[in-house]
Amino acid sequence: MPDKTIKLKIVQSLLEIVKDIADAEYQDRVWIKALEPLSDFDETMCHFFDDLNAKEIVDHPQEYDISPSQHKKLLELYNVLRAYSDDTPGFIEAEVMQDPRWHKIRILAKETLLVFNYPNANQIIT
Repeated sequence: MPDKTIKLKIVQSLLEIVKDIADAEYQDRVWIKALEPLSDFDETMCHFFDDLNAKEIVDHPQEYDISPSQHKKLLELYNVLRAYSDDTPGFIEAEVMQDPRWHKIRILAKETLLVFNYPNANQIIT
């Protein structure tokens, strides 16, 4: 079991991915125009679900010092993302970005960042 410092860094890293999910400008710049190091929708989902093991965090929020309100919002985002990624085969980033469901997910991701008092979350364009 990771110590408290490592758990804090894991949550911070997860929030960085949540920021990428919330940020339409980032998605356009990186997923569509490839103006920064390569990333795409699949890689973002892999980071969220696999690399950072979001399920572990939402299943054991107290071990990660996550408040009940933070847990509620993160769990909501987790469930919506899981359903979206499971129900949307053959991702094409341009189509994902135009999907009204994805727009709602970006808003939910921004709300999640706000609950965590993530720096500059108010400035993210969803």
